[in-house]
Amino acid sequence: MYRPPANRKQIYDKLLADVKTNLPTSNPQKKQSWIRALLSGFTEAFWDMYFQLTASIDTYFSDTTYGIYLIRKMANNGIFLLPARPAKGELSLNGTVGIAVPAGTLLTGNTNSIQYSTLTEKTIIEDNLSITSLAYASGIATAITTANHDLVLDDAIVVAGATPSELNGSKNITAIIDAQTFQYSTETIGSGTATGTIELTINRAIVTIESDVAGAETNLSLNEELTLLSPIIGINNITKVTYDEVSGGSDVEDEESGRERLIEKQQNPVTLFNPVQISVTLKELAFVERVFVYRITPDVGQVTIYILKENNVLPTGSELQQAKDYIQYGSSEEKSILPANTSIDDVFILAPTPLIVDFAFSSITPNTATMKTSIQNKLIEFFNSRTMPGFDISEKQYECAILSTIDTATGDILDDFTLTTPTGDIIVASNEIGVLGNVTFA
Repeated sequence: MYRPPANRKQIYDKLLADVKTNLPTSNPQKKQSWIRALLSGFTEAFWDMYFQLTASIDTYFSDTTYGIYLIRKMANNGIFLLPARPAKGELSLNGTVGIAVPAGTLLTGNTNSIQYSTLTEKTIIEDNLSITSLAYASGIATAITTANHDLVLDDAIVVAGATPSELNGSKNITAIIDAQTFQYSTETIGSGTATGTIELTINRAIVTIESDVAGAETNLSLNEELTLLSPIIGINNITKVTYDEVSGGSDVEDEESGRERLIEKQQNPVTLFNPVQISVTLKELAFVERVFVYRITPDVGQVTIYILKENNVLPTGSELQQAKDYIQYGSSEEKSILPANTSIDDVFILAPTPLIVDFAFSSITPNTATMKTSIQNKLIEFFNSRTMPGFDISEKQYECAILSTIDTATGDILDDFTLTTPTGDIIVASNEIGVLGNVTFA
């Protein structure tokens, strides 16, 4: 087995011993002797040879290679460092019904000063949305719509059909809770749930935009503002990002991320449109961290794919569409992995529904602050790597994860613990995934 010397002294001492064995009357340790000089020179030469040999071995293996050698090994396996990508998403433009927003309309992000372009022409319409639930309390109305509302902060809407009538009329959005829930201010009329056939009306166009440059800094969050570069008469000059966000922008992939994809592909040989190929392909998108492929689901000839971002964060609707487009088209038509006899309509790319799991400890031994932190980190690691959509989490699984905790500050092992929540197996529905909630200690 190849074991290089740890330092130059080991080489020198070995050469010195060999000389003394073969020339017992010599004195190679004598200063300024030609033998000592010769040994010193050979030591440096051998040390350099071992260094070069070790480096050559490192470049052979995927987990230790580096630089241009890693790039070449990736290329030989059909993997390339991903280029920087632009961000893409939706905006809500308000204005006068009938006014068109041309394709290629330019906007500038107010927070990042980056320029964005609309991808298709859209016209301002009177958009109507049904409200299935309208609760009110302390002057705040909370509405839930049947479809994604695509509303943003300060949007002007008209609510009609609600009883009490004070909930109706022209309102302004005060909070966006999620894709189908929002709030607006109303008169203080007690609390309760409205009745009636309730709907809202808003004059707007939902436009898709893409950044004109690439990079992670092009991403925009909910309610971030953009300004029309050239104002359009009849359309508000300032617009905001919807709940789906403007996302997908990424910097050039770093080498370590490329190495992970290389090793995954080498460990899992790819065949056409199998789970490994689907996973490897989708992970080329910067926001995709975990991929779960369920074949023959929900029916024969169909496949359901769940994706998650880092730390089990759910992808937005825009990101789910980007993932589906990438399956269908790849980075170009030639790189599509969709089989010729498969319809993209039979490929379902979804975000799993999070099943929040809280952990409450009534006792731990040793009971220290650093041990509590280590337990929480161990549970985060478990939920971010071990849970899967549609698979129950057994009591033994999470107990083993907890018992393997080592206090990273002190090196102490967790001796014992008692949980009050959860108890028994955690039952997960087919479209759910276990996600860590609050971790508390008595």
